[in-house]
Amino acid sequence: MSKEQNFKRVKTNSVKGTFKGEVKNLLSNKSYEFNTEEVWRNNDDGFLTVYAEIPDPEAEGGEASIALQFKNSEQPSGDFPYNAPEIRTLRYGRSNPSTRYTAKSGTVKFQHHPDKKINGKLEFETETLANDQYHVTVIFVADAP
Repeated sequence: MSKEQNFKRVKTNSVKGTFKGEVKNLLSNKSYEFNTEEVWRNNDDGFLTVYAEIPDPEAEGGEASIALQFKNSEQPSGDFPYNAPEIRTLRYGRSNPSTRYTAKSGTVKFQHHPDKKINGKLEFETETLANDQYHVTVIFVADAP
């Protein structure tokens, strides 16, 4: 299953949670709040995925999203560099045009609680694509699916 198919499946697993923080377009120097209580989480296919989206602040009618996916559905707590072998995906995305900005630097602080709730902090800078590059800083919380 491709990463994009997996993210589409995640959206069927809405959970109680929040994503709160800021996304800055490093090329236009504009910053945007990324605050939502619409959070999806999936532990299928051996992966642990947490995903959130908001209306795209740069394109009317589009969506902006942040996704973190670990290779292990029971990923233990820890601090990870963006390119840690445990991380399958860390990215910021936009739907209009459809572009996925993969992390090129940054960190993930992740806590996996005994009740299966997860939370953490994502801080990363993306690769440059389509004349855009982003710095993402968000704190997230997601209940068990």
